[in-house]
Amino acid sequence: MRNESPVAIRDRASRRVRRLTALAVGGATALTAAFSGIAAGSTHTKTHAKTAPAPTPTATTKKTVTAPVPSLTPNGSSATPQSQTQTQQPTQVTPSPQAPVAVSGGS
Repeated sequence: MRNESPVAIRDRASRRVRRLTALAVGGATALTAAFSGIAAGSTHTKTHAKTAPAPTPTATTKKTVTAPVPSLTPNGSSATPQSQTQTQQPTQVTPSPQAPVAVSGGS
């Protein structure tokens, strides 16, 4: 047996614990990075878009499209259309004979 002081033994054990802790933290970090890289790579589906061949140049013609004029046909109603110059009389509001309903807030 060596003749060492208890302080030297304690210091050597403390250095050994610090080295093992640093190695464990480094290993855990490396494993975390590796597993997260694997997980990130496995979530993406790889699809490749196929490119269509370029169309051959052809002569283009312009076509003008006109909408048909709508015809006004009677629908069998007896109502007569109002003219733009007539104004509608406002309706009068009359108070209700019932008491108001109390509302107590939220839903």
